[in-house]
Amino acid sequence: MIFNFGNEFLEVYDYKKYETEYWYKLESFYGQDMKKSVENLATSKITGGRRYPLRTRRKYELDRYPVETLSGTQETVTRKVRGKNSKTALKTTDFVNLAILGAKVKKAKILKVLKNPSNNDYERRGVISKGAVLETEDGQCRVVSRPGQDGAVNAILIK
Repeated sequence: MIFNFGNEFLEVYDYKKYETEYWYKLESFYGQDMKKSVENLATSKITGGRRYPLRTRRKYELDRYPVETLSGTQETVTRKVRGKNSKTALKTTDFVNLAILGAKVKKAKILKVLKNPSNNDYERRGVISKGAVLETEDGQCRVVSRPGQDGAVNAILIK
């Protein structure tokens, strides 16, 4: 598969691996975020005329492409958000902060993603999100943090 970024062409053999990098490049190439359409414009007016939006979306109403955390060596992405704040998101990670009942928090290596109830596609691709069940060295655990926004994978041991 070949992607075109203006004057730059990128040939990709493993689409899954470069899927998130493609969206980051798109966002930086166009210099803007995703624009949601204005709702309730699909129906026509009672006279049969077309509906037009009264205004376009504000900057704070724009969406961004999600950072889908995968298993691998740790990489983070820092992005600017509203109010001169910043969010640190995990692009890839190989360790989880595992909370064991009656013990201290332990850093454990992630072996694989077993289940992800938020999305079947995430489960197939091995994306780590809140509620995902991971296989670690210490057993199975459930993710309680949001790695795409918090910048850390925190989990509790379930087995």
